Amino acid sequence: MMPAAWLSTMSPADAAKKNTSQSRTNTAPRRGLSLRSMTSAPAASLTPARAISAVLMMKFAERAAPYFDLTGIELSPRGAEISRRRVPSAVVLEGPVTEIADRDLGAESFDLVTQFGYIEHEWYPLAGLRAAYRLLKPGGITVIKTPNYASWNRHIRGPDWCGYHIPGHCNYFTPRTLAQLLRHAGFEPLARPLRDCLPTSDSLWMAALKPL
Repeated sequence: MMPAAWLSTMSPADAAKKNTSQSRTNTAPRRGLSLRSMTSAPAASLTPARAISAVLMMKFAERAAPYFDLTGIELSPRGAEISRRRVPSAVVLEGPVTEIADRDLGAESFDLVTQFGYIEHEWYPLAGLRAAYRLLKPGGITVIKTPNYASWNRHIRGPDWCGYHIPGHCNYFTPRTLAQLLRHAGFEPLARPLRDCLPTSDSLWMAALKPL
């Protein structure tokens, strides 16, 4: 069995709300990884020995459990409790993502870092990406899902857009600005499948490679 992990960072209020809707997911499994944007990754990157995610996605964790040894980081004590109960084989660490990642997890020890609904909650998003970069082995991949600030729906709905969650969401990204930040952290953004580029989507998916 291959080891894998996830992490979660959000405000306590958002964590409490998230705990009531843990079954929500937009992912589909691929070789034990429910990561839609992994379809754009090099074939060699689709067989990770370890994986790490930056938000609690229970469906991902539950589907990955038969294939990976899971580790997670949860900011919310309640979220950590739910994670341990629903995925008992996982190692669940509790505390701020960047702090726990730097203190308790070894450098270059993971092949995959998934960040589903994480970066918009992170007051220091570059620090979050750099933490992922440090944990990834050369050739490893991070996959991000975050609200798409460039979506047509945001322009149409204005302040009623579904992506706004204040104060829980403290920053927003377009495909261009997220790619710029990833490059600033040392990553190489990967080509995005057409279905991940549609401006009608309120979700922004992006995968990026840590160079060899």
